[in-house]
Amino acid sequence: MDIQDKILSAVLDIQGDVKDLKERMGKMEDVQGRVCDKLDSFMILINRHEAEIAAVRSKLERLEDRLSQLETARV
Repeated sequence: MDIQDKILSAVLDIQGDVKDLKERMGKMEDVQGRVCDKLDSFMILINRHEAEIAAVRSKLERLEDRLSQLETARV
């Protein structure tokens, strides 16, 4: 095997490796996109739940204030 054959073999190996790498990168980009979509959905859900918790806390405070007023008026 002369030097040209060795170079050609190395080039063909590199081309195959580059093709495989491009396929793997495409898959990784797809997975990354799906992960980002899931993360965005999760963050939206957290924000919604935080708003609901704040509303429940506010309602609880109003109820406690009302109860305190009723207990004070009763005495």
